[in-house]
Amino acid sequence: MKPIRLIMENFGPFKQEEVDFAQFQEYPLFLIAGKTGAGKTTIFDAMCYALYGETTGGIRQGKEMRSNFADEEEQTAVTFIFDHQGKRYEIIREPEQTLKKKVGEGVTIRPAKVLLTVYDDAGAEILQEKKATEVRKLIEELLHLTVQQFTQIILLPQGEFRKFLNANSNDKEVVLRKLFGTQIYSELSLRLKERKKAFEKQLNDEQHGLNLLFDQVLFAEEYQLEKQELTDMASRLTLILAQNEEYQEQMDVLNQQEKQVRSEKKELDKQVHREQQLLEEFGQQQQLTKELAHHEEQKQEVLVKEHQVEKWRWVEKNQHPLLQLQEYQQQIGKLQEKHEEHQKMKKKLQTEGENVKQCLDNLLDEKESIEEKRQEIRDMETLEPLFKQKEQLEKELTTLLQSIRKTQASKTAIYGQIEKIQEEYETNQGKIQEEPQLLRKLSQLEKQMQSLETLLKEVSEQQKQEEDRLRLYVRQEEVILRLSEQKKASQVLEDNYRKQKDQVAKLLIARLSVDLLPGESCPVCGSKEHPRPHAEQEWTVETIKEAEEHLASLEEKREIQQKTVIQLMEEDRYLNEKTEEMDRHIRQLQRTLEAELMALRESSSADWLGESNGQTTAELLQILRREQDERSQERQQLSEKIEALEEIKATQSELEIQQGKLGDAQKEIEAALSQEEKQQTGITATLTQINQQIPVKWQQENLQNLLEANRNAVKQWEQSVNTYEEQLKHLSERELLETNSLAHVQRQLQETTEGLESRQKQLEERIAASAYVHDLAEMTEELAHISQIEPYEKAIKEFYDTYHRLKIRLEEVEKKLAGQKEPEIEQTLALQRELEQTIERLEEERLTLAQRKTQNQQIHQEMTTRYARLQKEWEKLAELNQLSEVANGDGPLKISLERYVLQVYFAEILRVANQKLMELTNNRYSFELKEEQGSYKSQTGLELNVYDDNVGAARSVNTLSGGESFIAALSLSLSLGEVVQTQAGGISVEAMFIDEGFGSLDEEALEIAMDAFETVESKGRMIGIISHVRELKQRIPQQIQVLTQGTGQSRITYQLSEE
Repeated sequence: MKPIRLIMENFGPFKQEEVDFAQFQEYPLFLIAGKTGAGKTTIFDAMCYALYGETTGGIRQGKEMRSNFADEEEQTAVTFIFDHQGKRYEIIREPEQTLKKKVGEGVTIRPAKVLLTVYDDAGAEILQEKKATEVRKLIEELLHLTVQQFTQIILLPQGEFRKFLNANSNDKEVVLRKLFGTQIYSELSLRLKERKKAFEKQLNDEQHGLNLLFDQVLFAEEYQLEKQELTDMASRLTLILAQNEEYQEQMDVLNQQEKQVRSEKKELDKQVHREQQLLEEFGQQQQLTKELAHHEEQKQEVLVKEHQVEKWRWVEKNQHPLLQLQEYQQQIGKLQEKHEEHQKMKKKLQTEGENVKQCLDNLLDEKESIEEKRQEIRDMETLEPLFKQKEQLEKELTTLLQSIRKTQASKTAIYGQIEKIQEEYETNQGKIQEEPQLLRKLSQLEKQMQSLETLLKEVSEQQKQEEDRLRLYVRQEEVILRLSEQKKASQVLEDNYRKQKDQVAKLLIARLSVDLLPGESCPVCGSKEHPRPHAEQEWTVETIKEAEEHLASLEEKREIQQKTVIQLMEEDRYLNEKTEEMDRHIRQLQRTLEAELMALRESSSADWLGESNGQTTAELLQILRREQDERSQERQQLSEKIEALEEIKATQSELEIQQGKLGDAQKEIEAALSQEEKQQTGITATLTQINQQIPVKWQQENLQNLLEANRNAVKQWEQSVNTYEEQLKHLSERELLETNSLAHVQRQLQETTEGLESRQKQLEERIAASAYVHDLAEMTEELAHISQIEPYEKAIKEFYDTYHRLKIRLEEVEKKLAGQKEPEIEQTLALQRELEQTIERLEEERLTLAQRKTQNQQIHQEMTTRYARLQKEWEKLAELNQLSEVANGDGPLKISLERYVLQVYFAEILRVANQKLMELTNNRYSFELKEEQGSYKSQTGLELNVYDDNVGAARSVNTLSGGESFIAALSLSLSLGEVVQTQAGGISVEAMFIDEGFGSLDEEALEIAMDAFETVESKGRMIGIISHVRELKQRIPQQIQVLTQGTGQSRITYQLSEE
């Protein structure tokens, strides 16, 4: 990349300045000179921003680089032109900025823009791109440099590499890591270390899990002591198998015992079955005797039921005449009801006929009046056309009068609209004159809001930090309190553990003393004489077991408690460190905030600034938010007013158009009103002529309505006469029909009465000959119960069947029990229950042993599988631990994986640097990596020596003099730039800027530095040195001078001198 031209518009201290790099093509070594703060580094910021949209280091955003002195209508932009691989590139970039509107008043926020144009060697455009992401991607692919690599290669921070020369391995690693991106190796090493720790913890947890599994094994009392002594996992697995073999032997013995008892119980069950059957038969005999006696008592009731069934059967046989008699009675009742209904209807029809005849007579009396109306109708029909013409004219006149009133109202409305529009137009003109003052207020308010926004962010950050600090303090207090409580609890557990351990020891000694034999060694003291064996402590196997279990429980609780205390201590230490770090950050925020508030008080007279004195962060935040809300509301109000003014301006034009339209409409309405008044006069004259031709009696009437009324009256009279005549005829016909129906019903009633008398006489003769009923009423009552014949006969049959069956069954049972005695079964049942309890006890004991064995087998299988897997995992952990130690530099060589990679990069840097260093020192000095291991990792791997050819030995770079140290650092930094270029893809950068404070160098060091720069220059690279040192101004005649003007602005001039 070869810079050609850089144009900065309202960027930093530059209002409209251009850097013409083409002037330094013949003399590529030049100086960028100027006072501190003049804007020398801003030139490089502009180049970096144009290419990548970021400033150097990314500290300031593009919109923050807009000049404070820029007017609202002046935009901020950077244009950078450079050549690369035979093509010319022009990139124009504008940050987000607030500018005055081009149309109308007010301001607008213009978003960031970028435009990249590519030209071929003939100057023709071949590509244009406007998307920010695509432009950045194209630049990175074009230069093969990210923004970080660009700032590392194009701008060499010389001062930093002077420190780098004498830094230890750790400090060098930090710098080189950023340049070569080796953080991935450091992260890999850290992940290996964390994985090793996690893996180790996992295996320890699994080992602990195995111990817990072993504690769940169910051992008999004789195995408990051996269980406590075993720690080897293989021995523990063997002990579990031994215990299960013993359980199996015990289960075999119990199986034999259970088999014997079950055989005895089987014989006893047969005896119980026989005795139970005999008892059941004796019970049947008693029950049958009792039931048979009960049936003997019910015999008389059954005989009564048999007589009742005979009576119902006779009634059922003779029921037909009775049913016929009842049917005749029902028919007579219905015929009597019909006879009465016909009589009532006939009388009603006679009454209605008389009424209708009276109405018809009344209508016929009005016949003369109807004839008069018919004559009047004929007269009216002669005048009907004249009446229609009059009616039409009256409608036209009414419509015309309504139209005249509307036209007059429209005329009045237009006059009102014209006056209203004129008034609104004058009012709007007065409001438009206020616009300049509103725009000035809005501009001032925007600046105030920007200051408030910055303060609000800083205060919010401080409040967040203080709240986090308070939460940390509360958490720390809780941890301290818990730590104190846990330490006390730990001490109590320790005391209880020691007491219980002493108690277990006493119980075990008491148990062992019982088994002491003369001449055998005591397991406690080793003596073979036992004059006073320990017998003070009372013990049992259960007591010792409970004491040992309690001791194991206390030991487990003690270990858990100790872990808890350690965790709380670690948490307390971490919280202390975190609190101190947050306190430092809060103090820094407070100092920054106080400085900004002080500056704001000096530049503003706002009342709320006085309230901020001595306020807490929360109160200050509340004040700032209140002020921000007020300013926001004020800005909203101003913006709304300005927008309203824009609308008012547009409204004014519309009002002028409306005034013209309303004037034209006014003229049209006045012409229309004159024409309508002429029409009214003509219609009124015609109506007067028509009224003179109509008789006086009909002039005030509506002839059509009157004619229609007369026609309706005549028509209604004729219809009424016809209707009454029809009704009278219909009523006469119905009356004749009712008379005939009445005669027919009378004949039916007589025939039915005769049949009833005949059937009644016949039935009374049958009752007299019967022995079951005495009269017709009794027969009718019994007829209602004949449905019970079948249930009664069924009950009688079931009674006799049961009676005979009971008799036969009793005889059979008595014959079977002849000579038998009732058995006594209680003793047999008691013996049976005894055997059952024995079987249950044996089953329970066997089941308990089986459960113990099954549980032990499952635990043994689980422990075997997990132990085998754990052995393999321990081997993997050993390999991972070795790999982690090597990668993190914890091995004998003390070199991490990242440092090993950096050694390769650093060796290449030293190879290139030695060429420059030997050239600048006449082959006296060259760099060497120190191969000896340091006392610590921080002093191993990247330590530097220089080989002094004059003495034939290597020594530390820290022993170099000031001038020698500078030459070495310069060689190292220039070489680093070349190597970084190579690692970035073999790119060739045709320009380099060195931002360095050369003020600390003496004349000899400056001379050597200039020789070095001239050496680099001879390779065709453009070198720009950014400095304000006077000696460099004298040595480098080609200069870009950045001159301040005392108003915050700077300008660029050139000094070109040939040597």
